[in-house]
Amino acid sequence: MSNQSLTRSPAMDVVRSFALLFVISVHFLLNSGYYDVPVKGPVMFLMTVLRSVFIICVPLFMVLSGYLTNQKKPNKAYFSKIIYVLAIYVMASLCCVGYKMWVQHQEFTVAQVVRALLDYKAAPYAWYVEMYIGLFLLCPFLNLIYNNLKDKKEKQLLLAILLFLTALPKVVNVFIPSWEWLQNPSSSKEYWNILPDYWLILYPITYYFIGCYLKEYKLKWRPRTLALLSLLLMVVNGAYVYYRSYNVKYIWGAWQDYGSLLVVAQTVLFFAFFDQLNYEKFPSFLAKCTKRISTLSFGAYLVSWVFDQYFYGGLKQAQPDILARMKYFPLIVPLVLIFSLLASFILNTIYDGLVWLVQKGKARRAVCRPIPTKEQ
Repeated sequence: MSNQSLTRSPAMDVVRSFALLFVISVHFLLNSGYYDVPVKGPVMFLMTVLRSVFIICVPLFMVLSGYLTNQKKPNKAYFSKIIYVLAIYVMASLCCVGYKMWVQHQEFTVAQVVRALLDYKAAPYAWYVEMYIGLFLLCPFLNLIYNNLKDKKEKQLLLAILLFLTALPKVVNVFIPSWEWLQNPSSSKEYWNILPDYWLILYPITYYFIGCYLKEYKLKWRPRTLALLSLLLMVVNGAYVYYRSYNVKYIWGAWQDYGSLLVVAQTVLFFAFFDQLNYEKFPSFLAKCTKRISTLSFGAYLVSWVFDQYFYGGLKQAQPDILARMKYFPLIVPLVLIFSLLASFILNTIYDGLVWLVQKGKARRAVCRPIPTKEQ
């Protein structure tokens, strides 16, 4: 590989590219009607297993944050990078609002647009931005906690406590100790609480520290072992989710949330697999592609809602049978991905142009500013 590989990790570009693909893939299920039909039959079993594969999308982004920013300090250079996040968010949101106005014929006042931006609702997928802003601001201070732990055991203890508080309750507190219920778990959602579940919302911090840990301590398993375990766990989890919703519409339960211990395990195995691979012979073309996708992923994620509306609207008109729509997955997902990346490229180009204009203005003012005299 080129010298570029010495300064940029191709593994992280590959992981981020998969994370974006998985986001768009899991949105296929959301927009195609998967959640509106009973979970039964081979087609729904396959799509449920695939959902278990795709659900690690957001956790992968969170682990990446810890892996890549674990040495950042609370200084101006770091915090100024939030400008990019906010700028892309605003531009992507305006794209979504524009689509709602000109294609869906919704009406908005300027005040409504501003309020939607502040509520993180102008771009329907912007809940992640609201979460990420807080995580971004906390990162340097989380680093101080992690990096000041004295050894590996203390860091493992930190992770164990966080997993106990944020991940384990989501797979333990979802049962009723009854043989009748086990035979038909969709019959009741009033589960027994066994572990405290007050801290579940902290799961982004759990993933962040997992990223820090994986950066410092690699899993000792071979890539082949990691791949097999990852594939096996995804199939088992998919079968488990299928069982929990069998013969009824999909049941949204904590066991398949982003913070669930099952999803945490999948995420770690998947991330570690690509982190362990040898990229010395990674084709330069693929390295360039994944690098480009990686840099465009944030904007593509936000603006993908526009293309979801366009393509899935056409799919629903062309194919009223929900189960029959599932076969269009290999067509729709790549189309949404490609158009989202193109739109993100435009947004990033606009952002780069605005940065250039600001820098040029600063340079011009610096040249025109009079040199102070000793008297001044």
